[in-house]
Amino acid sequence: MHLQTFELTLIDTTRTTRLTVLLLLGVFTLAGISIWVALQIDNKALLLLVLVALLGGGGYLGWRAYKQAALVPALLTITPARLQIEDLRPEPRLSQTLRLADIITYRYSSYNNTEELRLNLPDAPPLKLRSAGALAKSGDFRGMLAAFEQAMNEAPSPTGVATRRERSFFEKPVSTYLLVVFTVVIGIVGVAIFTSHRPLQGNLLGVIGTYVAYVVAWRAAAPRRNAPSETS
Repeated sequence: MHLQTFELTLIDTTRTTRLTVLLLLGVFTLAGISIWVALQIDNKALLLLVLVALLGGGGYLGWRAYKQAALVPALLTITPARLQIEDLRPEPRLSQTLRLADIITYRYSSYNNTEELRLNLPDAPPLKLRSAGALAKSGDFRGMLAAFEQAMNEAPSPTGVATRRERSFFEKPVSTYLLVVFTVVIGIVGVAIFTSHRPLQGNLLGVIGTYVAYVVAWRAAAPRRNAPSETS
């Protein structure tokens, strides 16, 4: 295997929780300001314009700030023995080099247009390489994964086993069992929609959207369900 490089846009998983909390605080603050403005303006047309400007402008600026803080442009270099991750931001915080032989196990997962490669290391927290998903174009994440798995299969292992891959949730039998349960529930809901004379309460579109995302992720994991794995 020759040296391969991949330029990707990743999510900074070390800051995800803090950024999510700040995003929620921003949403609540914006909602509070909107309520206060609504109590101050009596003219409905003017109120509508102010709320559109406030919510639209504030939401857009907040979303842009979140993306700016969460996304990490990175250059990944894969060799027969090493994985190098170089942070391309002006102030690198993710740059490091890993020996493939030091990776205990790894796990790939994909859900709702977001992919993640989790590397479990000895005496260190897991390293998560997560694609940008809907936030931005991630680059060739699948190509990087294929090159990484090829290198892992060829790299020497402390246990003597070439492949050290954990199964993701959608590669495990439990995901199929839950799919059957979800399908039955969706079927019951569908029958209720067409037979009930009363409007059903609840977010039906949200339920259907979640089911569709689950099915897509389950089908995407199908080729890997029968792939070899050291741990299940």
